[in-house]
Amino acid sequence: ELNTDLLTADLKSFDTPTVIHWTRSTSRPWPDERLIEYYLDILNAERWPRSGLATLQRIIDAGRIIGNSQHMPRGVACVSFSALRPMDVIPLMKWRARYARMTFEPYGVGIDLQHALRAGVQPVMYYDREEQPQIPENEAWRWQSRGRITDWTAEEEYRCRGNFSLRGLPEDAITLFCMTSEEAEQLQYV
Repeated sequence: ELNTDLLTADLKSFDTPTVIHWTRSTSRPWPDERLIEYYLDILNAERWPRSGLATLQRIIDAGRIIGNSQHMPRGVACVSFSALRPMDVIPLMKWRARYARMTFEPYGVGIDLQHALRAGVQPVMYYDREEQPQIPENEAWRWQSRGRITDWTAEEEYRCRGNFSLRGLPEDAITLFCMTSEEAEQLQYV
């Protein structure tokens, strides 16, 4: 778990209505990356080139978050966001032995909630497995079981079907999150 004593006062007091897409390190190519590019990056890198920070930088450079179909209802590619304040997300940043990775890391891109809603981001609709409702095929991507072991409602998840474009959003509608002030200086959204 992250040491919250090291967090900035700005982060601790952040409470603007925002949905945040949190990133994490990956051990495979990014969704739109060719294998040759992935392997060349590994061969030429001094440190792991698919860290949470590198993933966030790629999102910024591309001006979009690429949807992923893994673990999504009916395999529909979506971008996931959380409406939790950053301080409330920190306890959820955990190692998941089942997947051999973190749930997510302290790297993310936040979108002002009203701008996100206008861009197609919608709240996830949760249901109990025992009482699964009739879900229209074209709406399945918005639905999520509350879970048996983990209560997924705690994430306050929102989703966007397909990719999410950062282009066209006002600069003040986007907030970037990272670990250190040195990383913050590196991350410049253009």
